[in-house]
Amino acid sequence: MTVSVQTPLSAVLDDARTALGRRVSYLCFPGLSPGADANGSSELEPCAAGVLAHLTLDYDVGAALKEQAVNELRSRSPLPIRTDADAILGRAVDDFFERRFAEDAAAYCDRLRARLEGHAS
Repeated sequence: MTVSVQTPLSAVLDDARTALGRRVSYLCFPGLSPGADANGSSELEPCAAGVLAHLTLDYDVGAALKEQAVNELRSRSPLPIRTDADAILGRAVDDFFERRFAEDAAAYCDRLRARLEGHAS
């Protein structure tokens, strides 16, 4: 599952590149725990505000976690059991994770922007 966000940063290119490369920046990404299976990348380009950061994070939601989430939805569902219920619930779980990771990525951008603006002052 891939989540991409972009955010303008009021920083010079080198400061933004340094902040994104710091261990403290990528370790505070919400939703990631030590040993999590995720890969990320960033692209920076100059813009009127300073730097435009394009951030991409690829998550691998484990089968056991997804199954647990589907079972939780199934236990709460007032819908009758259908032959395609697992596929429908699986899509609902995927949608949830995608929304959650996008929210987490936006929150990360806010913290990164605050860190860079605090560094510049």
